[in-house]
Amino acid sequence: MATNLRHDYPLVNFCLHAHNDRGLGLQNALVSIYNGFNLIEGEFAGTGNKSGLPVIEILNFIFKEKSISINGKYLDSSLVLDAARLTERTFLSIPDFIRYAAGK
Repeated sequence: MATNLRHDYPLVNFCLHAHNDRGLGLQNALVSIYNGFNLIEGEFAGTGNKSGLPVIEILNFIFKEKSISINGKYLDSSLVLDAARLTERTFLSIPDFIRYAAGK
């Protein structure tokens, strides 16, 4: 499908939003990039829209290993890991009473 879309609409920017409901989110994201999509959606630290989107840390590792760029640009590994750590600290910390009472 990605190949056909890129062939039929060469001037359109396509983005893939691939959930992992059937265990294929990461694979579908990679196939879309290999076939010319220049945007994908993902999540940091397993936290995202309904979760189950491709994890950006894993995509970054694969991109680095295979020299994959998007629009000629590579992800900055240190920024990817910083974002993942911030996400874990923000969303996966155990709530305490003050956090709950403050509505945060």
